Amino acid sequence: FRSEDDKTNQLGATKLLQGLGFPVNLASDGIKAVAACSATRYDVVFMDVMMPEMDGLAATKLIRSLDHPYCEPYIIALTANAQTHDKDVCLEAGMDDYLAKPVTRAGFAAKLSRFRVSAPPVADAKSDVEPAAPGATVFDAAIFGELAETPGADDIRLVMETLLAESKKRFG
Repeated sequence: FRSEDDKTNQLGATKLLQGLGFPVNLASDGIKAVAACSATRYDVVFMDVMMPEMDGLAATKLIRSLDHPYCEPYIIALTANAQTHDKDVCLEAGMDDYLAKPVTRAGFAAKLSRFRVSAPPVADAKSDVEPAAPGATVFDAAIFGELAETPGADDIRLVMETLLAESKKRFG
């Protein structure tokens, strides 16, 4: 399960996790993350710390207060704040681990290596991400080399188009 509000980050992380063979369910804010965890038992939750409506710290505390077995996912904080204090705050909120942004395929793989589960087919994954319309824009493959090695050029194009569309909304 992946909780993140930024659509570009959602899409990039989703493609990396799917490339590792894992389905991904997404929540765009902490409230939706808690709702999803109260309805479905997840093994792992990658929880963005900074989200609208309810941040990842508050969402984690609420998930930990859910009934058994919904309160038990292994929650991994995702944040751009990589100081020791930031990690401590995440752990104190009930998170189990910590992964600094920008996330990479290797970072996800390292965190998931402790789980010896076979991943369900990726086709079963659900998402509230609305992909950008495909276009003919060309992107610098060197910048996104790591992402490209798993999902491929079409997914890189989709990530970049989402980034451009979201940038236009924010700055436009």
